[in-house]
Amino acid sequence: MSKTLLAAALLPTAAFAQQLTIPVNPTMVVTATRVAQPASSVLAPVNVVTRDEIDRLQAQTVTDVVAPLPRPWCWWTGCAAPL
Repeated sequence: MSKTLLAAALLPTAAFAQQLTIPVNPTMVVTATRVAQPASSVLAPVNVVTRDEIDRLQAQTVTDVVAPLPRPWCWWTGCAAPL
């Protein structure tokens, strides 16, 4: 009898359970100054990598994403060569 009572008590909870939906921002903006600004107004060279490009590269790490960009080696070698 107690198993039936327990099942009956939990039934309403299961009936009202819903899958939680978490809003996702489709755009990630990475800046050096914490202030977003259009790429056209930035004085330094900017590379924009879209989700489609990341998928095409089948990137697993950030290194996989930045490797095809112009001179990414400068970041981890200390810019030994002139830009």
